[in-house]
Amino acid sequence: MDATQVCIQFTGGKDSTLLAALMAREFAQVHLLTFRNPLIVNLELVSVNVGKLKQLYSEDKFQHQLLDNEALLRELYTGQWLRDLKKYNSYAANNVCSSCRLAMIAHTIRYCRQKGIREVRDGANRTGFDLSQQPWSLELIRQFYQEYGIHYDCQLLQASRNDIDLLKLGLEAQPPLYFYRSQPLCKGGGEIHNIYFRCYFLPRYGRQGRQQRDIEWLHDKLERCREYIAAGEVI
Repeated sequence: MDATQVCIQFTGGKDSTLLAALMAREFAQVHLLTFRNPLIVNLELVSVNVGKLKQLYSEDKFQHQLLDNEALLRELYTGQWLRDLKKYNSYAANNVCSSCRLAMIAHTIRYCRQKGIREVRDGANRTGFDLSQQPWSLELIRQFYQEYGIHYDCQLLQASRNDIDLLKLGLEAQPPLYFYRSQPLCKGGGEIHNIYFRCYFLPRYGRQGRQQRDIEWLHDKLERCREYIAAGEVI
């Protein structure tokens, strides 16, 4: 396994673009993985910041791959729909974003195993309610990567102004570059996901209740991800 390469889940937004730029200073090659499924539109926007990153560093510093995660997303979200509704109630119906994230993780692991990469990063931070932004979930995700000999970290977890840091980084370049949000739009209901937790789940069950439900759901769905990883190669 190669420690001179790193793999990043890349959307073209400020968080993943800043992370990619920082990792380019630490690793010989940075693999940028962008995921597609029917919920995502305007994927072509991602190439804008990929091009700027290559301009800032070098053309061969970055490898950009577009991967389809639809099949596993559907399986995680609807594969056991009636059972999940009975077991998790409204939490299951609200988990399309979490299912998508796990599908990305599973594909990232398969890609890394194929390429011999043992370092993974993503731009997760604590500004939202996504499953991968919670400390208890992140620990399980780290352990999951470790099962496959991959070291995972989210170095921007505590950061709050990645937009300013990204602007500064670009302006220091020769010639100066203006990085900005160049990110596809997901129509999967991210706003509804946040409203659900802010206005219903957390007021009713509290942070401890969410932690318990997240961990239970993750253990359940990570088992399916293990089967998927074992089934074959990603490309």
